[in-house]
Amino acid sequence: MTRLLLWCCATALALQAGWGPTPARADIYQWEYIDPTDPSQGRQQSTTLAPDGAGLVPLPRMIGSSGDLTKAYLSGAQLSGAFFYNTTLVNADFSSSNLRYVRFIGSNLESAHLRSTNLAGAHFSGATLTGTDFTNAEIRNTSFGNTTDGGLSPEQIYSTASYKRGDLTGISLERNDLANWDFADQNLTYANFDLAGLDGADLSGADLRHASFIDSTVDKASFIDADVRGAIFNDAPIHRMPFPYWTHGRITNDQLYSTRSYKDADLEGIILHECDLRDWDFAGQNLTDSGFESAWLNGADFSRANLTNANFSYASLATADFSDAVIAGLSFAHTDLTATQLYSTASYKVGDLAGINFTSGNLRNLDLADQQLAYANLGSSSLQGANLSGADLTGAVLKGAYLQDTNVAAAKVRGASFASTTTRGFTSERLYSTESYQTGDLVEMDLSYNDLTNWDFAGKDLTGASFQGATLTGVNFAGAEVRKANFHKTSTSGAGISVTQLYSTASYQSGDLTGIDLRENDLAGCDFRGINLTDANLTGATLTGIDFTDAIVSGTTHGGGNNAISAAQLYSTASYKTGDLSGVRFTNSDLGGWNLEGQNLRQSSIVGADLAEANMTKVNLHEAFFMFGSLAGADFTGANITNARFQEIDYVGADFSGADIRGTRFFHTRDSIFTPSQLYSTLSYEISDLSGIQLASPIPGNWDLSGIKLVGCEFGALTMVGADLRGANLASTWFSTDWLPSGRLIGTNLSGADTRGGALDTSDIIKHNFIYPDGHIEGLHIEASETMRLWDFDPELIPRYKSEPIGDIPIVVTQAMSIHTDGTLRIVFEDDQWGSTVHYESAIPVELAGTLELLFDGHVAPRRLIGTTFQLFNWTGVDPHGEFATIVADPRATWDTSALYTTGEVTLVSAVPEPAGVFLAWVAIGLAAWVVQARQVGVRKTPLNSGSDLI
Repeated sequence: MTRLLLWCCATALALQAGWGPTPARADIYQWEYIDPTDPSQGRQQSTTLAPDGAGLVPLPRMIGSSGDLTKAYLSGAQLSGAFFYNTTLVNADFSSSNLRYVRFIGSNLESAHLRSTNLAGAHFSGATLTGTDFTNAEIRNTSFGNTTDGGLSPEQIYSTASYKRGDLTGISLERNDLANWDFADQNLTYANFDLAGLDGADLSGADLRHASFIDSTVDKASFIDADVRGAIFNDAPIHRMPFPYWTHGRITNDQLYSTRSYKDADLEGIILHECDLRDWDFAGQNLTDSGFESAWLNGADFSRANLTNANFSYASLATADFSDAVIAGLSFAHTDLTATQLYSTASYKVGDLAGINFTSGNLRNLDLADQQLAYANLGSSSLQGANLSGADLTGAVLKGAYLQDTNVAAAKVRGASFASTTTRGFTSERLYSTESYQTGDLVEMDLSYNDLTNWDFAGKDLTGASFQGATLTGVNFAGAEVRKANFHKTSTSGAGISVTQLYSTASYQSGDLTGIDLRENDLAGCDFRGINLTDANLTGATLTGIDFTDAIVSGTTHGGGNNAISAAQLYSTASYKTGDLSGVRFTNSDLGGWNLEGQNLRQSSIVGADLAEANMTKVNLHEAFFMFGSLAGADFTGANITNARFQEIDYVGADFSGADIRGTRFFHTRDSIFTPSQLYSTLSYEISDLSGIQLASPIPGNWDLSGIKLVGCEFGALTMVGADLRGANLASTWFSTDWLPSGRLIGTNLSGADTRGGALDTSDIIKHNFIYPDGHIEGLHIEASETMRLWDFDPELIPRYKSEPIGDIPIVVTQAMSIHTDGTLRIVFEDDQWGSTVHYESAIPVELAGTLELLFDGHVAPRRLIGTTFQLFNWTGVDPHGEFATIVADPRATWDTSALYTTGEVTLVSAVPEPAGVFLAWVAIGLAAWVVQARQVGVRKTPLNSGSDLI
C-alpha cells in the first residue's frame, strides 16, 4: 500500500489545471423496440435524433418548449420542473420518469407513454392527451385543466396509481366535461372542478374538503355521504349569466343535505358565495369560517348554528332566522340585518360580539351597552343614537362612522379607530366620557384626519396613537406619552404638532421619542440634543437648525431633499460617534462625499440617494437595500456587504476592494453594470467564495469565476458569454427559474464544475468532467497536470425561493473513470459529513493513478473530527484497477486508509492540536491557498514508500 505524503504548507498545494477536450453535446434521441418482432420486450434509445432533439439535455428544469420531440426516448429521466410548452411529444416515451412539476401546457402528447411516471404537480392544461398512457402514474396535485376536448378520458384517470388507491388530492380538472365520471370514495381534498360539467358524476363518499366547484354544473351530481367541509360552491354573479341559466348547475339543498358533513352537522368552512339559498335549513350546523357572501338567504334557518368567523357580507338576510346562533367574528358588512335578528342570537344574549363586522350597517338606536366588541368593525356604519355605554371597543374600528347622539360613556376605546369622525358627530366630550380617557389609557388609539382643535390630552398615554392628518391647533399634550405616536402632517391637513407642543410631552422631557412619526412637520430649530430618536420618521420634516448632538438616530428615516438631515448634523449624533447607524433609512437624499467609514449600517435602506464619492470603507451593510441611486466613485473598501440588495444602481467608479459580497443581489441595473474588475477586487472573490450572489445583468465575455464557490447563486435571465467557470461549485445555482427561464451560457467553460441541484441549459458549454444537476458525470478523466476538486455537497441547503432542503444528490460516474499518473483528485473536508461520495454506473472501467489529496477547509479544526470516517468512493458495481500513487494530507492529521480500496472509506485517526497563534497562521495560509487554487498555481508532491496505511 502506498503511504500518504506529509505536506508542509496546508492548502497552498495546488496543480496547474489542464482541461480536456469538449465532449459532444448531449441530445434527445427517439426510441426503438428492443426486438421489433416482440414489442413486449420493451423500448430502448435508438441512434435517430428526435426532430428537435439536438443539444437538449434531459435534466431537471430543462427547457424543451415549442419543439418537435416526436417519439422521444426519455424513459427513466429525471425531469422535475422541466418546460415543455406547446411541444410536440407524440408517441414520446416518459415511462418511469420523474416528471414532478413539469409543464406540458398546450403540448401534444397523443399516444405518449407515461406509465408509472411521477406526475405530482405537473401541468397539462390545454394539452392533447388522446391515447396517452397514464397507467400507474402518480397524479396528485396534477393539473388537467381543459383537456377532455383534447382527448382525456375517465379511463385514463382510472388507470393511474393515484386513482386506484383512492387519493386524487389536489387534482385540477377545471373546464372539463366530467359527465358521469366516477369519483366515489376518492380523496379529492383541494381538488379543482371550477367551470366543469359534472352532470351525473358520482362524488358519493368522496373527501371534498376545500375542493372548489366555482361556476361548475353540479346539480345532477351525487354528493351522498361526501365530506364537503371547506368546499367552495360559488355561483357566477348574475350579471355574467343570461336569465334562463340563473338556476342552472347550482348545488341544490337536497344534494347538500345528502352529504356526510351535513348529516354530521359539520359544514365548517363551506363556501356558498352568490348562491340562491332561500329557505335552506342550516339549523344547528357548524358553519365556522363558512362563506355566504352575496348569497340570497331570505327565510334561511341558521338557528343554533355556530357561525363564528363566517362571512355574510352583502347577503340578503330578510326573514333569515339567527335565533341562538353564535356569531362572534361574523361579517354582516353591507347587509340588511335587523336589530331583532341580532338580539335573537346567542352571542348577543351573552354579551360577546367580539370581532363582528357591521361595516356600513344600519345600527341606529341599537342597544350595544356592555357588549364585548373588541376588534369589531363598525366602520362607516350609522350609529346615531346607539348605546355603546360600557362596551369594550378595544381595537375596534369606527372609522367614518356616524356618531351623532351615540353614547360611549364608560366604554373601553384603547386601540380603537375613530378616524374621520369629528365631522360625523364625534366630540371631545364623548371621548372624555370613556373609561379609557378617564384612566389615561389611549394607547394606539386612532384619531387621524379629525379636527381636534383645543382637545385635552394632558398626561394621557398616547403610545402608538395616530394623529395623522389631524388638526392639532391648541391641543394640550402636556405630560403625555407620545413614543411611537404618528403626527404625520399630510398635505391636506393644517399645521402638525408644534415644537412647543412636542417639548411639553413627557416623552420629550424624559429624552425618549422612540418610534415617533414627525413626517412633514416644521421642526426648524428644535433641540434634539441627547434625545433617543430610534426608529423615528423624519421624512420631509424641516430640520433646519436642529441640534442633534448626542442624539440616538439608529433606525430613523430621513428624506425630502433640502429638508433632510445634513452630514454635520449626523456626525454630531451619539449613533454616529459610536458607529451604530443600523436600520437608518435615507430616501431621495444627497449623501455625496459623506464620511461613513466604519459605521454599522446593517439593514439600512438607501433609496433614490446620491452616494457619489462617499467614504463607505469598512462599513457594515449586511442586509442593506440600495435602489435608484448612484454609487459613482463611492469607496466600499473592506465593507461587509453580505446579503445586501442593489437594484437600478449606477456603479461607475465605485470601489469594492476587499469587500465581502456573499449573498448580495446585483440586478436590474440601469446603464452601468457591476464590472469584472469590481468583482475581482472583493474579499469574497479573493477567498473564492461568492455563495448566494445574484446577478441579473448581462455579463460580457471572459469573466473568470474558475474555482469559485458559487453555491445557491441565481443568474436567471442572464446571458453569460465565454465565461470561465472551471472547477466552480455551482450547487443549487440557477441560470433559469420558473418565471425567468431564459438564462443562457454561450461558450462558457464549466469543466470540472459541480452543478448539483442547479438549473441551467447545458447545450452550449464546455463540460469536461462536468457534474450535471442530477449528479452524473459523463466520464471522469483527470488528465496530466490537471487537478479536480470534489466539493463537499450539503443536502440541507435550502435553495433561494424554496422552502425545503435540496436533499442528497450523489455523484454518479458513467461511461468510465481514469486518472493520469500526473493528475490529482482533491478532497477538501468542510465538516464531519462528506456529501460527495463518488458512485459508479455498473461495470464501467475505473483506472486509478496519480495523487489523492485529503485536505481541510480553512475554518475546520481537524482534532474535532478525530474518529470520523468519510466514504470517498462507493465501489459497488465496479472493479477499480490500480491505486493512487501518492496520497497528500495535512501534516496535522493522521489517516487510516486501509479501507480505501474496499469500502472507499478513510478514517481520521489523530490530529495535532496547535497553539492559537499557529492555528491562526494555518487559517491565513488556508485563505491564501484558495486564491492559489483558483488561479491553478503548480504544486509539488513527493511519494513515500513505507507500506503503512497510517500517517
